[in-house]
Amino acid sequence: MANTPSDLTRYRDFFENTMEGIAYMEFDPPIPTTLPIDEQIDLGYERGRHVEWNSIFASQYGYSPDDDLTLVNLDSHLPKDDERNQDFLRHFFNDGYRSHSQETFEKDRFGNAKVFLNSWIGIIEDDHLVSVWGAMMDITAFKRAERALRQAQKMEAIWQLTGGIAHDFNNILACIVGFTQLARTSDASKDSPELAEYLEQVHQASLRGRDLVAQMLSFGRRQDGSIKITNADVLAKSVADLLTPILPASIDFALEAAPDLPAISIDPVQLEQALINLCINARDAIDGDGSITLELDHVRNLTSQCASCESQVSGEFVRISVTDSGAGIPPAVVSKIFEPFYSSKSEGEGSGMGLTMVHGITHAHGGHIEVTSGQGTTFSLLFPPGALDDEAQTGIRESRGRRPKANILVVEDQQSVGALIGQVLENHGFSATVLNDSRQALEYFQEHGESVDLVITDQSMPAMTGAELSKKLLELRSELPIIVCSGYGSSLDEEAATKIGIRGFQSKPFEIDDFVNLVDRLLGPDD
Repeated sequence: MANTPSDLTRYRDFFENTMEGIAYMEFDPPIPTTLPIDEQIDLGYERGRHVEWNSIFASQYGYSPDDDLTLVNLDSHLPKDDERNQDFLRHFFNDGYRSHSQETFEKDRFGNAKVFLNSWIGIIEDDHLVSVWGAMMDITAFKRAERALRQAQKMEAIWQLTGGIAHDFNNILACIVGFTQLARTSDASKDSPELAEYLEQVHQASLRGRDLVAQMLSFGRRQDGSIKITNADVLAKSVADLLTPILPASIDFALEAAPDLPAISIDPVQLEQALINLCINARDAIDGDGSITLELDHVRNLTSQCASCESQVSGEFVRISVTDSGAGIPPAVVSKIFEPFYSSKSEGEGSGMGLTMVHGITHAHGGHIEVTSGQGTTFSLLFPPGALDDEAQTGIRESRGRRPKANILVVEDQQSVGALIGQVLENHGFSATVLNDSRQALEYFQEHGESVDLVITDQSMPAMTGAELSKKLLELRSELPIIVCSGYGSSLDEEAATKIGIRGFQSKPFEIDDFVNLVDRLLGPDD
């Protein structure tokens, strides 16, 4: 029965108003179906031309409804060199010139990556493929969200595994680091250079273990830090000053900072760690001969995609970039570089945690990461601007003296760690009472609280956590200075602790000098 005008009108209404892109492609001349599949695919790219399409199809590729798509080459949108598209086409030809709900990985007219869900049907006449009807749904945003969710789940799983062992592992490291430092200052070590060297090797190995745990925690965005409103260019200058003496003379290292950069809100130590890591990676990428540029600029109205979390990024940012002149990163590798334990370096040359740490630090501070690679590679960290306060500009901190022979209550359920802290305090002129039970510590304070000048407590303890103990102690004496120690930073963040009234934090393992300085600062001068 012949099509009536009303039939054609209904067809045209459906064609134009469906939510899917629909297109009709012809092959001139038609493709013999007796040829090998790969030859048919090659001829499809050579002979295929769109002859009809709806407005949705045009918009999916960035065209207007009036643009002439008959002149658009198929390879420009459905890249022939993408093996995933080759697999899709082989299935189409092998399955009787039919496909249903299969994905293709394409590009729009501007080169932006797109993912489509396709249903195609081929028209066969006299053993020749004459044409193809196709319906395509743009699922790019869905696939991006799916990848971001998988990445987040992977990060969370690794962090939970790390967090589960970090506390106990850091307690072990705290003893190794602390008692090694005490041994290095002993008379026996001073009298034996050989023993001193052995102890130094133990100390350095334990610090590497500590840093590895810190990296694993920071990529999960759970590592507590000291966030400050900071001049990024000042931090970059300190990184450049640190790196310049240790980079080979064959590397041309340059720092380029735009004037009048806004401040950013960040933990300066963690940002330095991220930048040093990127610069060391750049050094390795150029194999000791080439150039590295550390560049800072202020970008407005940026539209991009984060290379690590894959979310869309737009707005105003302070951009900190590290560019090397190396061979670049293969596209297939770029999607993997932020995964935990993935390393493109030779065995034994990398932990696979460096860029994962950069991901964690950057996103913990509201930032994102861009990666561009070709002849050379650029990693750009994007941070939202903040506003400098007077303290951040001057960097001035109040210095306090030490109160002699202060009485300090130490609460630590691990006896070896408690013994270490007590010994360190005694060696530096303090009087320390060490208790291994938080309930016992509360009872002790209820009886002798007026004689206690400072409390140092572990956070993760049975019966009562450090935060819970601190609340009860502060109810008894609101001005009591308290330091909470923890092998990992998940159970108590700085904001919550500050509300409780806790004044100091100390991660484990710790350097003795840093720990004693914190004690001095909280005790203040002897009035």
